[in-house]
Amino acid sequence: MGNVSNISVTKSANLVPLSYAGQDSDQTSLFDMFGVTRTITITGSITGSSYSAVKTIVDAIEALISGSQTTTTSLVTDEIGTVSVMVNTFDYTWNIPSNNASYTITLLEGTTI
Repeated sequence: MGNVSNISVTKSANLVPLSYAGQDSDQTSLFDMFGVTRTITITGSITGSSYSAVKTIVDAIEALISGSQTTTTSLVTDEIGTVSVMVNTFDYTWNIPSNNASYTITLLEGTTI
């Protein structure tokens, strides 16, 4: 993961709101029917001895988002412990002309079926 600068975690109940015409928000019915999701967003940078070294790491992460992820990966951090995740998004920016890329990777906690 290179140099991690930030880890942010969002846990969401995925509530479904049902608002009524002519009623204020305090009259909205909420339904908790889709379970809970946890999204983990990691930002950082990858620095290598050459452009090729950094590109190899970037390509390996991109390969995880192949449209056919079949297994989860264990993410282990002091902040959140050990969780099973899949890669949801991977955004990166090449910091040219250096051998460095800044990135944001979004992971979803869960299990495979």
